[in-house]
Amino acid sequence: MYIPDLFFPKNPHYYGDIVRKLFLAGGVIALVFRPIYPDLIPLNSFLFIIAMLVIAIVAGITNPEKYWTMISDLVIAGIAFIIFEYSAISQYIAISNLNFSFIVKQSLGLIFFFALYYSSKTVRAMYLKKQSGE
Repeated sequence: MYIPDLFFPKNPHYYGDIVRKLFLAGGVIALVFRPIYPDLIPLNSFLFIIAMLVIAIVAGITNPEKYWTMISDLVIAGIAFIIFEYSAISQYIAISNLNFSFIVKQSLGLIFFFALYYSSKTVRAMYLKKQSGE
């Protein structure tokens, strides 16, 4: 029976593949819905495109052999989570309505929240591995 790598990574305590998939999913959702909801995040279109480019590049360079790539995943996931979640909460407080725009923003916040969680687990494991001299 085939069990996907999503739940059982090949390298113990390395979740970079999950983070990569979450980054790509978040980037695709953001790119699809940005034209429909221009206020998806509080950035002008040029900065939004640059942000999505950075997310795609960081997802692409994620590597279990390079500690710095996992640090970059952690930083990007944290920034993206803050931006999308802040935007979702601000919209909900202003409108007090569960419209589709709020659901998209909240979903993106959750995607990057899980990316932050998995990247922090990987950074912790890699840090402890470096400290023990393995």
